[in-house]
Amino acid sequence: MTLPKPQLDDRTFQDLVEEERKLIPRYAPEWTDHNWSDPGITVFDLFAWLSEITLYRLNLITDRHRLAYLRLLGIRPRLAQPARVDLTFTPDREIELKKGAPFSSKTPGEIVTFELEEDITIVPLTLRKVIVSEGPGLVFDRTKENEVDDQFYMPFGLALQEESRLYLGFRSAGEKVPESVSLMCYLYEKGLGDPPKHGDEEEYPWRNATLKSLKWEYYQDKSNEWVEIPSGGAAPGVWDGTCGFRKSARITFRGLTRWAQSTIPEWREVHNLTYFWIRCILVKSEYEYPPRIEVLQPNTVPALQGITYRQDTSPLLEQWTSNGLPDQVFRLDHTPILDGTLELVLYDLPRLLKFSASDLETQLNITRTQASDIAVKLITISEDIEESISGGSPLRVPGRIAEILNHNTNLALSLLELVREQLTEVEDLSGSGCGDTSFTFDREGGIIRFGDGINGRVPPRGSQIACLAYRVGGGPAGNIRAFCEWIPEGGILPGITATNYTAASGGMEAEPIDEAIERFQRGMKIPWRAVTSSDFEYLATHTPGVRVAKARAIANYSHNKEDPGAVTVVIVPDTWLEFFETPPVPSPGMIYAVCRHLDQHRLITTKIIVTGPVYVRVDVSLTIALISGYKEDTLREEVARQLRRFLHPTRGWFDEKGWPIGRTVSPSEVLQAIGTLKGVDCVTGITLSGDKKDANIDSFGNLVLTDQTMTVYAGSISVNLERGRDRCIERRRGNGVN
Repeated sequence: MTLPKPQLDDRTFQDLVEEERKLIPRYAPEWTDHNWSDPGITVFDLFAWLSEITLYRLNLITDRHRLAYLRLLGIRPRLAQPARVDLTFTPDREIELKKGAPFSSKTPGEIVTFELEEDITIVPLTLRKVIVSEGPGLVFDRTKENEVDDQFYMPFGLALQEESRLYLGFRSAGEKVPESVSLMCYLYEKGLGDPPKHGDEEEYPWRNATLKSLKWEYYQDKSNEWVEIPSGGAAPGVWDGTCGFRKSARITFRGLTRWAQSTIPEWREVHNLTYFWIRCILVKSEYEYPPRIEVLQPNTVPALQGITYRQDTSPLLEQWTSNGLPDQVFRLDHTPILDGTLELVLYDLPRLLKFSASDLETQLNITRTQASDIAVKLITISEDIEESISGGSPLRVPGRIAEILNHNTNLALSLLELVREQLTEVEDLSGSGCGDTSFTFDREGGIIRFGDGINGRVPPRGSQIACLAYRVGGGPAGNIRAFCEWIPEGGILPGITATNYTAASGGMEAEPIDEAIERFQRGMKIPWRAVTSSDFEYLATHTPGVRVAKARAIANYSHNKEDPGAVTVVIVPDTWLEFFETPPVPSPGMIYAVCRHLDQHRLITTKIIVTGPVYVRVDVSLTIALISGYKEDTLREEVARQLRRFLHPTRGWFDEKGWPIGRTVSPSEVLQAIGTLKGVDCVTGITLSGDKKDANIDSFGNLVLTDQTMTVYAGSISVNLERGRDRCIERRRGNGVN
């Protein structure tokens, strides 16, 4: 059977000659002799022959070659991705689940297995009260909002006043007082875009608030007072995966000794709420916008789709015996394999058989008699090695050696450590030397390939290649629906039920090569090196995981005279607030994250300064002639709403992408913004004013922003309405309009 021959271009020698002849009348009409004896036709034949050779070589390009070309360009097709889901447990007792514990979901026609991504201690605890205290006399019960889908509450209120507090009241169903609790915090992110990305770069784990900005406390019966829970995750301590309510993640509290069920001391005269209380205090506000919580869910942990095979739990995990030949290929039984999960080792058993009794005595720190006995017993595995090479069952290591040594497993492991080598996965063996213990691995097919002795070492004859662990998973089959039935691997945990309140997501097939090439072509249009101002602005707004709504790069601008040649990048954080009294200001964490991202892509001599904008509060006073038939109050509200949107720093202006940083506010643009509103006949008067000394009114009534880092937000909107069309007619005549 011949190998399939790809045809990227199926033109033959004769086809090429005919194409050339057809072009003669177009480009050389005076050439009339097209016979084979003509020298020009001979040249045509020569070029057709050379082109046919080129096409032949082009047709020999396979996917393997294209993968190599992509690697040279720094592009690798994405591997199959496993789905993720959050499992919520409802226990009747305390139980500890370790990372990697498998749970299977029953779906129509298929059972999909997920493994826990983190350790979790499940306790019979339910969240019964959520109370937000925004200040004296501003206490709100947010329990219903925490229980109803597609609703949210702000843990520190809209104003983000310091000393605002979030109280969480728990009830225990068990007799034992719990000393730990785990909460999954889901933030409400509607109104905000997806977290930005820049290629395949990882998100930098920056924080909205610094470690000292939030303080967690629990109520203890020993001292009858609130006791602070230190940060850091150690017991006792709190591990905040949300990074200060910046992203949806787990919050885990450990070591809550003598946690008491009590009423809140400061509310005892008003409310009789007896629960196990934990509270979070906003010590210092460093938020760009108020965080919103959709739900806090106890006893919830993320799980990743897939099954892990380990040598300690799967004794028959794949092992092979090397025949000592180059280019050996082995295949795993289960596919596809998730990236970074294969652990492969080599046991050079022939070298172990060469150890003398004195060598074993020294290496294992045993007596000469014991060493001699072991050396004699190890000779018996020579036959097992030869039988395995000839096609028999693979030699099971270390089980077979332990059996020879009278089932002394510890001694067998100590022996194997003497000849154990860790194998290293590489993308291509062409860069490996003759002594490198490396291999290539096809995760989709489960194929392991070793070197030929020149590029990559050949495993010695009789050595054992053993899989210690690998993980199988990925694909869209893991994107299961919500509210599935879950069963732990190996049986049922009495009194423990698990539920996924949301559907699993993220499962994808491996990326085809053609799609990887298209992704590379799209990536060519993405700025990767910060050279021009637009490059800086693009990179700032695409800092992974940082929601920057707008950026402006200003060359040779700095408030610090020591950096006259620096590039100042002004960033405006994204916000879900449409109207506000205090505009969004980037926190130190956000500024550092953007600066860190720009630093990775700047030219080596470029100095970068990242800062927030200088906000100018714009007050607008309007006199509008109202068309008869429209209500005055309604029009005033619409005008005010329209101008607040138009002067919004992140959603304003005509493109609704935010007011351009440094742009002058002109009356003509303000009039254009409200000119389409129904009920407005004409505007007979307009006055603008700003609250900064560097924002001046010129002779034409424009609000000029003299500082390039300035942007605006709406302040007071005063609308004076007049009825009658006479004023509009007079105004048009005064402007020369009939």
